[in-house]
Amino acid sequence: MFSVGKSVSGFPLWVIGILDKPRVEEPEPPFKFIGNVHGDEPVGRELLILLSNWICNNHMKDPLVRLIAENMHLHIFPSMNPDGYALKRRGNENNTVLNRDFPYQFFRMNNDEVACQPETRAIMSWVRQIPFTASASSNGIIFPIQSLN
Repeated sequence: MFSVGKSVSGFPLWVIGILDKPRVEEPEPPFKFIGNVHGDEPVGRELLILLSNWICNNHMKDPLVRLIAENMHLHIFPSMNPDGYALKRRGNENNTVLNRDFPYQFFRMNNDEVACQPETRAIMSWVRQIPFTASASSNGIIFPIQSLN
């Protein structure tokens, strides 16, 4: 595990690195998985923690897991928004919705990186260091509870 930075509240932004030879530079493709972008959507966070545990518990038993661990470098980032998770709300401590905080590729909006939240800046710095082959981000869906009457 390593931290790519800290949230507004000071929570470490933990990433779980899964690879077969730690601290050895290998040409394996790096993949990035991010969960809990919205603090009130914890499903992705929990799924990524379960995925990490499943890989670690089965890499010596399951040929598919061994194939994954030996041929990829997984970066699993369970919670992009630990502040929102702790507060049980969508935004971080500053009430910023983090997926809206990144600069836009095609429009000249929000391009001042210094003005971005610490979580956003940490992720931008991290992805500049590693040429990720693929990336996935999970969003949970919140369904309002409705009366059946």
